[in-house]
Amino acid sequence: MKAAFERLGFDPCYHFIEVMELRAGHNEGHRKAWVDFQKGRREMDWHWLFQRYDAVLDLPMCLYYEEMMEAFPEARVVLTLRDPDRWFDSFSSMSRSLRRMRLATLFSPKLRATITIANTVNDRLFGGPPLDRDVCIRAFEEHNRRVIEAVPSERLLVYEVGQGWEPLCTFLDLPVPDVDFPHLNEGEGLTSRMVQAHILQKKDAFSTDHLKDTS
Repeated sequence: MKAAFERLGFDPCYHFIEVMELRAGHNEGHRKAWVDFQKGRREMDWHWLFQRYDAVLDLPMCLYYEEMMEAFPEARVVLTLRDPDRWFDSFSSMSRSLRRMRLATLFSPKLRATITIANTVNDRLFGGPPLDRDVCIRAFEEHNRRVIEAVPSERLLVYEVGQGWEPLCTFLDLPVPDVDFPHLNEGEGLTSRMVQAHILQKKDAFSTDHLKDTS
């Protein structure tokens, strides 16, 4: 979805990558702001946070859709639906990867911040560890239900990525690109990419730049 939004002109799109990796002139101070916000030390200034961005997605941002709707009353909301079991498998894989790297927090501020934010997400959505499949799937489905109830229908698109460009572009009043819808399987090699990003400090471990149109 990040690559798709950027292909449609919402570039850059705010994703968890933007919380962790510095993009000069765009997100200075964001990592600390998120950690402080998640620990209850400060309120989040949504206008400051997104002033250089055109779209927002991913955790933990999607948990604060009501606050962002209030801050940006003209914004449209895309709720992406996934198979709950496949979502849980992906989410639990990410959580296991983070647990394996906990010792590295001693020398990686980036990893400490990631785990702080992940723990807050787990506590807020699932009541903390361990991650139980049934509990997590119920919370996942309840989140989707609350979004559908809270967002006015004229501002909401309930969307599955497999539907491709057409419903997304119709909702956003944009022409359909003459390229395939981008695809990146985040589950493949996740642990390796997390090690590259958080321990080896590789800045493009989660990059979607190769999926952008370069014509």
